[in-house]
Amino acid sequence: MVKRVPYTTAQTSRGCPFRCIFCTAPTFYGNKARFRSAAGVLEEIRILISLGYREIFFRDETFTAYKKRNIEVLETMIREKLDVRGLPNARADTVDLETLQLMKRAGCHMVKSA
Repeated sequence: MVKRVPYTTAQTSRGCPFRCIFCTAPTFYGNKARFRSAAGVLEEIRILISLGYREIFFRDETFTAYKKRNIEVLETMIREKLDVRGLPNARADTVDLETLQLMKRAGCHMVKSA
């Protein structure tokens, strides 16, 4: 999955806003989904880049569930030309063509589905 090394993982949310009966997220994180702000996510990305990381695997249960926040993160990554690639987790019903195109422009080369 990883194309650029060194790589690391990051988590921008805990839990999941969905209630799939087969999912273990409620066992690990409870029934409440919590997500970090765009500013907080971007700050961590900048720190990871300064440490030399070239790729980040976002370990969120469903990274793409927070569309408004993600658009801000992705547009900033593009505008600031942040040299890092991302690998997010997604549910098919939380993405659309516009978001996928924006993710690609920001450096995402793969979307992982649970």
